[in-house]
Amino acid sequence: MIAAALRLVPLALLQVAAAPQTPTQKLSIRVAGPLLLVDVTRTLTAEGDGNGRGERVLDLALPEGARFVDAQLNDGAGKRAWRTIAPKDAAGAQAAYVARRQARGFPPTPEAFDDAADVRVRVAPLIGDAKRPIGLRYRYVVPVTPVNGWWRVRFPAPVDRAPPAPEVSVLGHDASEVEIAGVRAEKVTAPARAAWELAWSSPKRRPHAFDVTRVHDLGKPQLVALTIEAEGAPVRPPPERVLFVIDRSRSVGIAGAAIERDLARKLLEALPPATRFEALFFDHEVTPLFHTFRGATRDALAGLEAALLPDRLRNGTDLPGALHAAGELLRREGATAERTLVVVSTDGALPDEATAESLDAAFGAVPAAEVAAFVVRPVDDAAAQPAVVAALGGFAARHAGLARAPRANELDATIAAALDALARGGDVTDVRVGRDAHGRLLATSLAPGESRFVAFAASGADVGSVSAISGRERVTVTRGGSTIDAAWLRPLVSGETPTRLLETDALVALVEPVDPKLRVERAPEPVVRGALDREVVRNTLALAYLPRARACYLGRTGKTAAERDLAGRVRIAIDLARGEVGRAVVESSTLAAPTIEACLREAALALDVPRALRNDFPATAVLNLVFRPYTPEKATTPDEAALGAKIDLVIEELHRTQQPSVDEPPQTDRSMVPTR
Repeated sequence: MIAAALRLVPLALLQVAAAPQTPTQKLSIRVAGPLLLVDVTRTLTAEGDGNGRGERVLDLALPEGARFVDAQLNDGAGKRAWRTIAPKDAAGAQAAYVARRQARGFPPTPEAFDDAADVRVRVAPLIGDAKRPIGLRYRYVVPVTPVNGWWRVRFPAPVDRAPPAPEVSVLGHDASEVEIAGVRAEKVTAPARAAWELAWSSPKRRPHAFDVTRVHDLGKPQLVALTIEAEGAPVRPPPERVLFVIDRSRSVGIAGAAIERDLARKLLEALPPATRFEALFFDHEVTPLFHTFRGATRDALAGLEAALLPDRLRNGTDLPGALHAAGELLRREGATAERTLVVVSTDGALPDEATAESLDAAFGAVPAAEVAAFVVRPVDDAAAQPAVVAALGGFAARHAGLARAPRANELDATIAAALDALARGGDVTDVRVGRDAHGRLLATSLAPGESRFVAFAASGADVGSVSAISGRERVTVTRGGSTIDAAWLRPLVSGETPTRLLETDALVALVEPVDPKLRVERAPEPVVRGALDREVVRNTLALAYLPRARACYLGRTGKTAAERDLAGRVRIAIDLARGEVGRAVVESSTLAAPTIEACLREAALALDVPRALRNDFPATAVLNLVFRPYTPEKATTPDEAALGAKIDLVIEELHRTQQPSVDEPPQTDRSMVPTR
């Protein structure tokens, strides 16, 4: 028995000596304003991370929006210091790594990337024990934006072969305010193969129109990271009245008119039953619906829907004129002191001069009015131009409102969110660094509760404050920031992850970003852009407009010899956009006949022009029209020419013998009609 026991001891000791070292992984996390600074330390082993050729291969999946900062290695030989894996040219780093591996007789072979991998680390020992553990330390930064007072970061499931369970600790925060993988504690062991979440609460602050959290460094140029959050005002009750300003131009189209009808109905259904409404329809003119505010009864809604039938669509988009009419209407009824929601509904085919300032000037000051602008389009149509949405948003923000661009299948969710945002004071717009409108633009608009993260190099800029338009004024928020190492911010500003290489006598290491081309991703859908052929425009104008222009000329009175012999040239520009005539402008004229020129403009606004789908870019057709009393056509035969001359002579003599009396209105001069 004693001998048997003694024989077991060396075997047990031998098994203990051969047991592999258990890999470890520690995550030290520090919260710095809008940034999460993550420092990871782990061991790489030949059994867990090796590929059978003495090489360690580790794929890293980072949280969404994270940027890799740097990496270090420790080969474990005694207590040697950590060595930094320095950035290097990608082609040179890969060639150097391959050359060192080939010198050892182990050329690296391609290995597939996981779809979720962001960075790949390769470490190959060159001398000594090929199976010895190697320490790896890498850092990355994660921009975070708050949601309902909580900051959250989701750490994805690891994609390496044998991930150790990470020991997570958060520095600089009370354990009662931090939740790690569902547990409130200072240090938690997170799941080894599953995703987990880190969440922490924001300190309570006095409500502002918006707030700023920042970090920065003191380098040159100064690097800054900001999180801007629109906090909103206390919740207000819904408005008592709604004034719709609805685009009824041809560019809206049949499908767009149906969406505008659904938008008006759904918005009224979302408000209290006692809400009264009125509507102003605009094309190149403005037409009221009821001339007063009415309850949202079934008959009233039927009248609104009837006004949006396809045969009511006309050319022109005079939004400033419609807003001016809306402002005048509300100012006339200002004695009631009722809160009114002005809902602007359009397809976004607005001229370039329609800016936030011009729209606000047309609307004027209406103290009890809030503005909500909706750019509505069918699902398969192109998105509205960002400049148009920004102009409408800037105008609406001056009146405690907002601007949204929903699709037809997004009306329900958009209306609910818009009414909630209006109850909290509307959007803030034109968020910039500094106290005026000349600083760096950080965000076009922010809804209440919405946040935006930005990082930039502020060379000589004022980063002590951030301003935005809220109501009719530009308000400024100033908050202190914390200073951190510029190495954390540099990857956020550049947006790049450089390739890194470390070469020593004992090992060679390569850190490279995963090429997105190597991932299996669905090919993007091709961008479809509309086009309007030049011949189509020419034929449309020749067949539809020239007869109208001829009628304008022939409809003159001919009362005097100058009018009968009127001749000249007119250059008219007709703007075409989204299947409508936006406007018609007489650029030059030698006729000196304002009545005919006005008729030419009205004739252009009555045209039906072709529509180019998925194309918002306007086209301008310029026509040079020549007017004269007789058509200089060449006769085909001498007999035909003589006959035409006789007919002209007969008509002229008839006109001279039948002079109207002075008491009768002047009649149309038929001698101006071309006879051939």
